[in-house]
Amino acid sequence: MDWYDSTLPEAVVRADGRVEQVLIYRDIEQALDHAPDVAGPWALMIQYTLPFDRDTAAAIWETFAERFITRTGSGAKVRPTAGPEGEDIRATCLAVWLARELGDAETFEQTLAWADRNYQPAFDETTGEFAYWFHLDEHHPRGQWNNAIMNAFVAPPGTWSSILK
Repeated sequence: MDWYDSTLPEAVVRADGRVEQVLIYRDIEQALDHAPDVAGPWALMIQYTLPFDRDTAAAIWETFAERFITRTGSGAKVRPTAGPEGEDIRATCLAVWLARELGDAETFEQTLAWADRNYQPAFDETTGEFAYWFHLDEHHPRGQWNNAIMNAFVAPPGTWSSILK
């Protein structure tokens, strides 16, 4: 049995067939399970699970979308927590890609619309590069956020899911 098979049953907590919690870290010595109800770690768990187990990743995505995504008339964004306020930019960028990768066309279109309206997309004619600038007034586009969203544009859906096959 590999690490994934031995870890997954405890890392993804289900109730009535639905994912309710994702365990990010277990400290055996302190008997501490770190399972934050925060969008960022959930999005990363989906990303890391996809190449190993698409069905489980899709189940986590379903709860993630219900719990953290706010849909508005101008698109959809990811909230940092299940509360009503705020925005997690990196998790929203990941959601653009993950929605596309998982075939959730509606969420892909909505999160992409949000990014295109709010994250200052720009094509640099001189360098031939496209990036989101996020209204940060920096000399270079923010790499941490761009690397999350650009996966939605560089390969067809299913590429990440099948990368280890």
